[in-house]
Amino acid sequence: MNDPYALPNGVLRNRLGVTDAVALATAEADITRARLLQVDRHPPPGDFDLDHLRRFHAAIF
Repeated sequence: MNDPYALPNGVLRNRLGVTDAVALATAEADITRARLLQVDRHPPPGDFDLDHLRRFHAAIF
């Protein structure tokens, strides 16, 4: 079956243009780590309700 979200080699299509699964996983981990540090320094304001948690998720991912 042809997956519109994957490259022919099975790696998910991505904005980074990475075509290797290991390199993509490494890049995703590095980006997520950097965003977690940003959120730790500057957390989204809110009351830890669902909308606030959604803002955390959007900031990280």
